[in-house]
Amino acid sequence: MIGKKQKLTKKISKNKTFNQKSNEYDDKTLVRDGEGNEFTYVPKLASLQTSLDDAKYTSFLKSEASSYYTQEPTLGEIFQFPKLSSLLTYDGNPDYKQITIGWINNIISHNPSQRGLVAYTYNFVARSFQSQLAKLLEPRGMEIYPLFLDGCSGGTTVRRQAASPYVRFLDIWNPSNSSVNLESMERQIISKDSYTLTEIDQRDKLFEKIPTEQFELKIRIPPNQHLFILTEFGFDNRAIQLADYLGYSNFDSNALSKISDQPLYISRPDVKSFDNEPRLDQVTSTVQLPNEFITSTKDIKSLINGIPKRLAVGSVLNINSLTVNGKKIKIDPPLNEPQFSLSAYFDYGSCPYLLVFDSEKQIWKELGTVLSGLDSANLQQTKLYQLGNKPIKFKIQERDPEITYLDSLSLIYKDSQTNELKEVFYTADKLEKIDHEYFELHQGEFLEIDLGKILPSTASDIKLKINGYYELI
Repeated sequence: MIGKKQKLTKKISKNKTFNQKSNEYDDKTLVRDGEGNEFTYVPKLASLQTSLDDAKYTSFLKSEASSYYTQEPTLGEIFQFPKLSSLLTYDGNPDYKQITIGWINNIISHNPSQRGLVAYTYNFVARSFQSQLAKLLEPRGMEIYPLFLDGCSGGTTVRRQAASPYVRFLDIWNPSNSSVNLESMERQIISKDSYTLTEIDQRDKLFEKIPTEQFELKIRIPPNQHLFILTEFGFDNRAIQLADYLGYSNFDSNALSKISDQPLYISRPDVKSFDNEPRLDQVTSTVQLPNEFITSTKDIKSLINGIPKRLAVGSVLNINSLTVNGKKIKIDPPLNEPQFSLSAYFDYGSCPYLLVFDSEKQIWKELGTVLSGLDSANLQQTKLYQLGNKPIKFKIQERDPEITYLDSLSLIYKDSQTNELKEVFYTADKLEKIDHEYFELHQGEFLEIDLGKILPSTASDIKLKINGYYELI
């Protein structure tokens, strides 16, 4: 949320930051993906788009798997911002059937050519590399198809990066001991229907030719009360997850020419049903990209920096002045880049992240967040998280401006020889028992644990048991 506070005196008060809790929102509007890994307002996926126009919104990325098995651009990820008209309804997750998608369908139909609202990543393997990759995987007892299947759900590996909803508003505050009369405002309006998107990065320029009009309000504001006037609603592309991709490496443009006109196996959004082990054609699409497409793609930094930072939905309001108790108060226009934001923490959007190392794909896989919603010491409690059958190692990572306090950490597993459930406590770093002596994780820090050093080879069905909480900074 982006806000500006106007105090009904000569001075404008200092900016502040607030939190919103997830239970203040309608669960039918924001839906969790997986175990609280992210939220979404749009249950949509898209196939890779292959027109030359789409090439300018596409980037070929090196993945951990590609760095491990080959330096050639025959294995990696494709990142793309498609037109909204390319989005498909995805009903693979039963949670999505509980929400109404009419709103996002209206957004798509009113803005079919718009890009920047959502991006997707796709795993790919060149057919020419298929045999060589199979030989590299064979000693590990691995096959190619898991590169294109989600290890938990068995569904698609097409991943969505959606812009975050925001509101911009004017906060009018009456700090006096008596009521005041808000009589009118001078305003400018960019009038749009309820579903039209407007690129709003250069907000000041959009209002240069918009006429000013007087609008009567006649609102009484009680002592020490606030009045919020919504001026803008939209989607912000400066999300943390999108920024993470700025750290990815691109393939060299000359190297990319080697895969032009080659058949590529690419993640598909609609994985076909299969029994036991699937064929590649059941979990991938095969495309051939001409050299003109390959050479028109961009590096990831240029691609992300070239899309709109914000997309406003519907009409946009600019307030130039207020008349209060017969006195006109000028309102400075908001900056294109907001000076401060009011962050909406949807519990599962802010807290430490849990990752497990996928031995088949040789990459870290995000399982979601831990200690979700436990954002103060008085909320400290124990939580249990599934790590899977044969994880090699896991880590707890603090990405946000907050501090995580871990009091105890243990692993519960089933011994495949005896079928007994056993628990092993992590004895290092003050984590052996709940004693209010904490292991702290600050933003950018992580705790990584090698399970092979503390669990027997017979361990299966491994769960992480963790006690702690976190605090926002």
